[in-house]
Amino acid sequence: MGWSQAAAYWGHPILRLIGPLPPVAWLPVAFFLFPSSWSASVFLIALATGIPVAILTWSGVSSVPSSYYDIARTLGGSQRFLVLRVAIPAALPHVFVGLFMGLTSAFVVLVVAEMMGVKAGLGWYLQWAQGWAAYGNMYAALLVMAVVCSSLVTLLFKVRNHLLSWQKGLVRW
Repeated sequence: MGWSQAAAYWGHPILRLIGPLPPVAWLPVAFFLFPSSWSASVFLIALATGIPVAILTWSGVSSVPSSYYDIARTLGGSQRFLVLRVAIPAALPHVFVGLFMGLTSAFVVLVVAEMMGVKAGLGWYLQWAQGWAAYGNMYAALLVMAVVCSSLVTLLFKVRNHLLSWQKGLVRW
């Protein structure tokens, strides 16, 4: 959307409508529109991940200085080259911020969706353990969820550090 005016024209109103709402707020709509709780959960997780990534990718591509494109065009770069070798690499820091935001919000939506209708997963297990007053099991499941989420964030940091090695020392977390 940061590159194509047509995509920005159609995508901007959609993202302005969907973006501000937390993904969990779409839970009743998803369970109404989709035939199974599994497909509704997949939709909600895709929504929770896709919106932050789309908005921050859009922001990243549109914030690339036009001088980068001018230099690439002067050196004979095609449209494909401008997108793949100029716009996307310059927007990657924004994309990774969107991925971090999307990962954590998708994890929250996953647990909530599992609590609402899926018959498997840690969210379902949390509710089952609470119903049977197995609080030790419930806390163990919370610990497993924390370790899984922390591990995924750490893995994403490693991928980011590898792909954005030129930024080493510029960004601190």
